[in-house]
Amino acid sequence: MRDLIIRKSTLSIAAQITAILFFILLALSPYVFEHKFLFNEILSLSGLIIFIMRGMIFFRRGEIIYNLMSLFFLYGVIVFYYSFLAQDNFIMYLRTGVIVYSMLVFYLAYYLPDLSGIFLRVFRPVLGLYTAAASVIKLPLFYFHQIITGIFTPFLIGKKFLKYSLPLIMLFNIILFFTYSKIISVMTAAFFLLLFTVRTYRAFKKSVIIFFIAFAVMFIALAPGLNLINSIGGIDAVLRSSPVLQIDGSITWRLVFWYQIFVNQFPRNLHGLGFGTKVFPHTNKISVPIWSRHEILPYVFGAHNSFIYIFARMGIVSIIILIMLYSAVFREYFNHKKYYLQNGRIRFFYSFFIITIYTTFNVVLESPTHASLFWFLLGLVARAAQQRKNEIGGNIKPSVNKSGLIDIIP
Repeated sequence: MRDLIIRKSTLSIAAQITAILFFILLALSPYVFEHKFLFNEILSLSGLIIFIMRGMIFFRRGEIIYNLMSLFFLYGVIVFYYSFLAQDNFIMYLRTGVIVYSMLVFYLAYYLPDLSGIFLRVFRPVLGLYTAAASVIKLPLFYFHQIITGIFTPFLIGKKFLKYSLPLIMLFNIILFFTYSKIISVMTAAFFLLLFTVRTYRAFKKSVIIFFIAFAVMFIALAPGLNLINSIGGIDAVLRSSPVLQIDGSITWRLVFWYQIFVNQFPRNLHGLGFGTKVFPHTNKISVPIWSRHEILPYVFGAHNSFIYIFARMGIVSIIILIMLYSAVFREYFNHKKYYLQNGRIRFFYSFFIITIYTTFNVVLESPTHASLFWFLLGLVARAAQQRKNEIGGNIKPSVNKSGLIDIIP
């Protein structure tokens, strides 16, 4: 019996180390480890296996984040199933289905125990030196993915400095901006500045609502100019329509893509276009020269905002579920922030917030190179919420060290 317990413990530790190693390698160089070794698919399959082994429990009593995630996954499965009748390219049907099957990584992170401890004890020293060096010495994309690797930042902060984690994360992203000139680093720093200044979930929610209202007003004002993408002048006509659209070309292209989804695909986008169809139709009215050379791009080209892209594929219901899911995550964070600071699990929330910013302005959930990173971190957040419920409820009594901090994570 003792040998069996030791063997199971050894296998558990090996599984944890392997999962974390895959996660780190995929984040550091996703184009290599996904394109060459299919890490996203391996992690998704591992999530499916562990989910089946744990009894395929879709809903757990009192676990709001877990339950909403399962609801979103089930809805995605339903949309994927019915999309088969509407798809016009079977290969692209399977390819765009990455949005759904990558969600299984959530269950991998949720059910494997003590991933944070393994990460901190085994990988943090080397990864910390590597990330710190790469943040000030510009490395090629092959060696260091300067955007996605930002999700490691919270894990590199020791327990003694966790109370300064918000300004430290802001500082790290500002350094990344000066090193790699990526505007997404500034946006990440701005978001953490918001977290630093607001103290309650209600204040945070008001701030987010005000931001979205302001963005909606600006988007409507720019809409006539964005519509010029369908004119003879194409993107040049769009840029000439407003000084605002001349500030940054990459942002302008994002606004064009979002306009295509919100306006040109209305009202089909309300119920979703499904999988295996063209989100951006391949016609001569859309002035994106590369599309004339690549037939598959109208199927797989992302809107550089995964949430808007999911809206296009899965409809308004998917966005409602995601809003509920994020509301649950942020409510958990603000209501129990002191608790998570004490035991170190607040790192999971910060990492998930970072990848959320990336997801808002980049191709993440619809791409096999990045999708599993998002769902993995959400799985860690859901598990942290479940552990918080158990510990506060008295099922688990956390040990407290001499400094008064819960001694779970180093």
